[in-house]
Amino acid sequence: MRPPRRIGAWGSTSRWSAQRDGDAVKRVLASDADLISVHSPPFMHLDHVTGAIEQGHAVLCDKPFGRNADEATEMRDRACEAGVLHFLNFEFRRNESWAKVKQLAHAGSTGTPAHLSWTFFGTGLRGRKYGWINDGDLGGGWIDDGVAVAAAMDRLRAGLRKSKRS
Repeated sequence: MRPPRRIGAWGSTSRWSAQRDGDAVKRVLASDADLISVHSPPFMHLDHVTGAIEQGHAVLCDKPFGRNADEATEMRDRACEAGVLHFLNFEFRRNESWAKVKQLAHAGSTGTPAHLSWTFFGTGLRGRKYGWINDGDLGGGWIDDGVAVAAAMDRLRAGLRKSKRS
């Protein structure tokens, strides 16, 4: 496989930029990009990923990959049916400290986990205007940066489970 010639990307986190970003999405989808990288809010993932797939583009989508499991499954199934390359961004899996946790867990050094207590400290959403990140129906909620929970759960699942896919 040859390296990509062109990569298109877009993302939007505010309603005022919807028209500008809508135009950008149309331009990217109409381009000859080899890969479309989707970094929009979760409530836009289904439309953006599907649009890339329908145009025959390979697609890389950021977590959490839609608003729910049904949307994630639909995006995956559409990509498989279309025969396009499709990827999900799991950048934290390769973090050195988490790789060490995985190595220790798989070697049996940590025993069998029976309980997890997780404390998260952050600035929260103070000072931000209300938007998708505050709305669970849009893929937001209490999460600090839109992907904190998804990334944490992925690190735990990938680090503790023994699987060829992790």
